[in-house]
Parts: sequence; structure tokens; C-alpha cells
Amino acid sequence: MAAGLFRAAQSGVISETLKKRLFAELYKRDWGNEEPGKPVKPEHSVLFEHLVYRALAEDFIGQSKAAELLGMLASQFQENRSLTETGTDAAAHR
Repeated sequence: MAAGLFRAAQSGVISETLKKRLFAELYKRDWGNEEPGKPVKPEHSVLFEHLVYRALAEDFIGQSKAAELLGMLASQFQENRSLTETGTDAAAHR
């Protein structure tokens, strides 16, 4: 909430006076350190993983480099690939 308030004031959506008043309310309710409600689960992006697999498929990198980029051992990477290739998606493309 604090970041949203700051950005709203920075972009001119709210006045500096309103920003100060809202920040005072934020800290009065002790939301300065811990905001109300349940925390949102962090997102898990798969874009980097997809880019690594694409680079591998287009022979820009080898399997060992792909494994290194994904933070796993080459043997783990090979095992993951063999499991994926024997799945239903791979069988449909044969």
C-alpha cells in the first residue's frame, strides 16, 4: 500500500498533502511494517525456463549449459527431459 501511495503522489494522481495524510493513517494503524490481509503468494515465472528450452531446441546452447542456466545438475536435466518427452504431449507429436 505504501508503494502505491508513493507512486500515486509521484505521478500526480494524489496531492502531496493527501499522501502525507494517508501515510499518517497507514502508520497509525500499524500497517507501515505489515500490511493488512493475507499476503499474496509470490509469482513463479516460467519465461526464463521457456527461453532456455527454446535456445536448446534451436541449438544455441547445449544440454549442460541449459542445465547450468536452470540451476540443476546435467543428470537431473537429462532425467527431466526424458520424463517430459515420454509424456502425452511428446507422444502426440510423433
